[in-house]
Amino acid sequence: MKTFIIFLMICCYSIASAQVSNSEWVTFKQNNSGLSSNSVKDIDFDEGKVWIATINGLNLLQDNNWEVYNTSNSDLLDNYVRSIAVAEDGTKWIGTSNGLISIDNNPSQRAWTLYNTSNSGLPVNNITSLDFDNQNQKWFGTWGGGIARYNENEWETYNMYNSELPVNGVYDIKIDEYDNIWIATHGGGLAKFDGYNWQIYNATNSNLPSNIVYAIDFDAQNNIWLGTELGLVKFDGYNHWTLFNLSNTGFDFSTVLCVKFEELTNTIYFGTYNGLGIYKSGVFSFKKTGNSGISNNWVSVINIDDNGNKWIGTLGGGISVYNENGVVLSTNQITENFNYDALSLYPNPVINNAVLNIKVQNFKNAGLYVFDLCGKVLFFQPITLLKGENDINLNFEAFSSGIYYCCVKSEDECNSLRFIKI
Repeated sequence: MKTFIIFLMICCYSIASAQVSNSEWVTFKQNNSGLSSNSVKDIDFDEGKVWIATINGLNLLQDNNWEVYNTSNSDLLDNYVRSIAVAEDGTKWIGTSNGLISIDNNPSQRAWTLYNTSNSGLPVNNITSLDFDNQNQKWFGTWGGGIARYNENEWETYNMYNSELPVNGVYDIKIDEYDNIWIATHGGGLAKFDGYNWQIYNATNSNLPSNIVYAIDFDAQNNIWLGTELGLVKFDGYNHWTLFNLSNTGFDFSTVLCVKFEELTNTIYFGTYNGLGIYKSGVFSFKKTGNSGISNNWVSVINIDDNGNKWIGTLGGGISVYNENGVVLSTNQITENFNYDALSLYPNPVINNAVLNIKVQNFKNAGLYVFDLCGKVLFFQPITLLKGENDINLNFEAFSSGIYYCCVKSEDECNSLRFIKI
């Protein structure tokens, strides 16, 4: 292993381009973009592309260009698109009120495959949510049919009649790193299924405050965060429950419609009827139409892209994109080729000093760059890398707090990672 010690002094020249807003907020609505509806149900990302599920079609945003798929110009089964998720192989899975669709990742074909109760094992056609396990099996939550599992033409359904699932109305389905299936239900509380055994948590047998659970996500400590009818809930997966609402936060919210954890900043974002909630380092704050650039207080979905942008879908206000360090809508390939196997930085976030670990297959000469969200190079150093692992000690004391990119570029590859300076 080769070790370098480098002190970074800030310099200024440009190697990358980006579309950066001077504002923390950018809004997309029907009247200022190609968005087909101001009521947004789900958002996911695919190599720089943004897929948006609305109540009036499926939207694709790529390089400031909008495409809209609906029942008139595509094989979309219903214009009411409820959920979308992009699998590891790039296949898009879209849940509608009238069936399920997969879109092949091949850009020249984009073959659409349609699934419904007449040609598949789906129990009903109303697909509310979906996720993938570590074996790339697809799990679908439905409204009225419980949940379904799909794996290479094999279907299996779990409902209140053939399993311990308490009700057939499912709002959300999420799978943790151990392949436990967590199911948010309407009236049945929270269900956990490990493939063999069921565990049901409700307002009677646990400290879950309500049997109506809308949303699920997991934090870095494997806590389960729940959006419920009566507040935001943190559950350790065993027996410790914490409820957050008006009574202990000072903010006027009860119903939580969506939850998203940002690992890089260790922050919980959650959507309510009364704005975007933020929970970080034990402190709550809220973004509303009166104190921020959010377009509507009814927050229906939150997802976070690789640039740290929070994409906030609303019911009635379109999409508001929020980034506390300035919204970045696109960058060139130097920031898009993230490879966390080739590069790692510890610690991240960085206070002053950090170690960059670089793995290479062969001896090579390369350039080490650090640049900001605007694509301005703040540091450059030529480096020689030996086969195997190379450690570089970096000092970021001269850098202001914010998000940066670290890039190692050689003749045959360019790998980047994103880090935060605090």
